[in-house]
Amino acid sequence: MTHDAPAPLSAAIYSRISRDDRGDEAGVRRQEADCRELAAQLGYTVAAVFTDNDRGASTRSKKARPAYAEMLHRARAGEFSAVLAYSTSRLTRRPKENEDLIELVERRGVQIKTVVSGDYRLDTADGRAVARTLAAWDAAEAERTAERVKRAMLERAKEGRSHGITPWGWTRAFDGTEQLDTEVAPILKDVARRVLAGASLRSVCADLNARGVATPSGKGSWNATVLRQVLLRERNAGRRVLYPTPKEGERRRAHAPMITRGKWPAILSEDEQDQLIALLTDPARRTSRGTEVRYLMSGKLLCGKCGARMRSQVGAKFTRKDGTGGRRPWAYVCAVNFCTRAKAEDVDEAVEGLLLARLRAEDGPTVLSADRGGTQAAADRLAGLQARLDRAADEYADGLIEASQLSRITERLRPQIAAAELELSASMPSPVLAAFSAEARQQSVDAAWAGASLDVRRAVLDALATFTLKPAGSGSQWSPDRLAVRWVGNDSVTETEAP
Repeated sequence: MTHDAPAPLSAAIYSRISRDDRGDEAGVRRQEADCRELAAQLGYTVAAVFTDNDRGASTRSKKARPAYAEMLHRARAGEFSAVLAYSTSRLTRRPKENEDLIELVERRGVQIKTVVSGDYRLDTADGRAVARTLAAWDAAEAERTAERVKRAMLERAKEGRSHGITPWGWTRAFDGTEQLDTEVAPILKDVARRVLAGASLRSVCADLNARGVATPSGKGSWNATVLRQVLLRERNAGRRVLYPTPKEGERRRAHAPMITRGKWPAILSEDEQDQLIALLTDPARRTSRGTEVRYLMSGKLLCGKCGARMRSQVGAKFTRKDGTGGRRPWAYVCAVNFCTRAKAEDVDEAVEGLLLARLRAEDGPTVLSADRGGTQAAADRLAGLQARLDRAADEYADGLIEASQLSRITERLRPQIAAAELELSASMPSPVLAAFSAEARQQSVDAAWAGASLDVRRAVLDALATFTLKPAGSGSQWSPDRLAVRWVGNDSVTETEAP
């Protein structure tokens, strides 16, 4: 196969930068501008521009470089007589790819010109020897950089420090310290509680999108995949995790990670995070709508005989006397010993009546959004403990205390700081409950309840009371007096009365 000879003074420009965190392509645009100046100086007409932005070219880089591959293909096809780049390292840092350039020069006569590395003489033995030497040193420098970065990341992980962009749920100060995002952290905590209570990821995402809550990237809308990734983060519970670099052919997380205590306040308790991980990674977990909670009290109602939680259960099928089939209504059943049972609709109707009566009270709507957990007090306690630890570090730096003393102080303060972080996180009012309270004040309690989703109603239930269902006698009819309620903030148990 033959190719038409390229125009004698036509050239292609290739620009590349390994990292573009801002995504504005400023680096590659500067390289292109410098190469265009070089083309003008050498009398070349620019026939094409190829750009690989945010793409590495070292032996450690895993991303493909589609623009570079296309440039080689078109150069081999004879579309241009020269390739211009800012430097040899912009073209490649891989010795194997350097051989492709040598072959391109030898077989097609394409010239390689750079802005800062000079002429790339690959048409002579000495020139090729120099090029191969430079390629080896470029590869070595890239590998040394990777080793330094890997070592630095390991040190940061050991010290419990973050790496990368500021995660969703926190803010980062100029000195690198992280604090809870007072708007986002309560949302994350509320989402976690709803998922643990049985809400589907799909329904939670729909609620977040309806409320206009921005995603972690600030782009697009919430979906189950994004929410699942957020909820599975170990850092939610204040854990710093670093996985060893996998070997060739191994999956990304083939080995056990190193886990340390992160230097940021936790949003969830470790128990909550462990429950989320177990729930969302369960192989038996289905993603169909059938997994969503259907009834208000499912998993919330307690058995009055053994104290176990009760779950909703579909009624058994039966055959009528006329031969037609039917199914008994859904019921709440003791999930452990099956010692208590009641029709789900009867229980939910009675519970809703009690909750609405409480919400219609004078302080009803405001009790849900009040700072009952003492957020400011928790924040002050955390700040005080952190200040004591910082003061101890300063005294050690000034030679006022010894390393052993600093170690003892740190060992005593760290658990207290961790507990204070969890206390602060737990005290933050739920944005879902605050929104419900606002709607109840603007319209009415009944209207807000009627328009609320099941997830929101269950959140209101959690904030107000715990209900226990007492066993019924054999053959007895349903009666609301089987319910006992313990209101939050009140240790006494109230027996309900039949109307």
